[in-house]
Amino acid sequence: FGLTLESAGDIDAFLDSPSVLGSSARSLTSGAGKSDATGTQLLESLEVELEGYEGQLKELNAYSEKLTREYNEKVELQEVLEKARRFFMSDAPRMAVSELGGRKSSGARTDALLSGGDDEARDMDMRFSSITGVVATEEKVRFERMIFRATRGNCYVRFAPIKQAITDPETGSLIEKCVFIVFFKSLSIEAKLKKICDAFFAHRYSLPDMDDAPAVDRMLTENAQELVDSRTVLLKNQDTRFRLCQML
Repeated sequence: FGLTLESAGDIDAFLDSPSVLGSSARSLTSGAGKSDATGTQLLESLEVELEGYEGQLKELNAYSEKLTREYNEKVELQEVLEKARRFFMSDAPRMAVSELGGRKSSGARTDALLSGGDDEARDMDMRFSSITGVVATEEKVRFERMIFRATRGNCYVRFAPIKQAITDPETGSLIEKCVFIVFFKSLSIEAKLKKICDAFFAHRYSLPDMDDAPAVDRMLTENAQELVDSRTVLLKNQDTRFRLCQML
């Protein structure tokens, strides 16, 4: 091809020239810059996506905790309703007869017959208020003793054990508990009883008038259905969190 040594030397000099080296370096730098930019964008998009999943998981966990606490409270309420209804159907009538028989003398009966219109007022005066709830079985003796001391025996307390351990709504631990019903007739005693319940971490539940059997039955049915619905929602929540973790 007629290539001489001088021309070959010129080619080497051309390749080593700053213009050629600069253009090559610029092309390599631009390629690396594009690669770095693409990697940074990918990492940023992944970070945004992970933050979104993290937010969803936190929301689902908070919702699950709320549902679990409400579900465990409904379990306790169901036990309270069942035990209280059984008590009022069996023991309460005997207790009422005993109270009336012990408090009414023959003179009081004569006064009631003479007064006529005061009978209803006297019957209302004989009605007791009550506090119902659940307390840990291991605290039962101390709980009852404290109530007796604080009220000087002016209360009637009944306990009914729950057959199996249940989950405490506050701690989430399985605890053996029992249902309690305390009857009293004074607002000052009621305030003392509430403080005692709080001190022993006993959960109180409001019940309808136990003499109103249809209302009690309706509350039992509604609470049982809410238990079923709550369990269904909890299982769906758990499944959603599991699938979300699998995606990560």
